[in-house]
Amino acid sequence: MFPAATAADAFGRAHEWIAEHDIVLVDVSWSFDHDEDEPHVLSAYSTFEPDPEDD
Repeated sequence: MFPAATAADAFGRAHEWIAEHDIVLVDVSWSFDHDEDEPHVLSAYSTFEPDPEDD
C-alpha cells in the first residue's frame, strides 16, 4: 500500500518501490480515506520473480 497526499505522490512512491524489486505486477486498486493526512491510497498486488539460478 502506498498512501500519499496526492494521487501523483502515491504513484511516485509505488514507482520507487517497484523499481527496487524484481516483481510481476498483478493488479492495482485505489482508495480514498477521508479525514486522513494521506488519503490517496494505491494498493499494488504483485508476485516476486523467481531467481533463475533456483531452476
